[in-house]
Amino acid sequence: MRSLKQSLENTSAWSLLGNTRMAQKQSAKAIQCFGRVLATAPDSAESVYHLGAIQRLHDESKRANECFCDTLALKPRQA
Repeated sequence: MRSLKQSLENTSAWSLLGNTRMAQKQSAKAIQCFGRVLATAPDSAESVYHLGAIQRLHDESKRANECFCDTLALKPRQA
């Protein structure tokens, strides 16, 4: 964890940690991880999607839907 904090731009590692925190039901920590990803890579559709999933878990439907719409804007569905 210490080396990850020293490498704030390692979006892959922060995303992986965010996914781990989601699996551990640590939503606040997962949000922080995905926030780190988006600070460096604001076009990360995966991170925006995961933020939406966390919002959905917390019955924040409006915020979840905004995240899901943003995800589609960043990565449109392919035919």
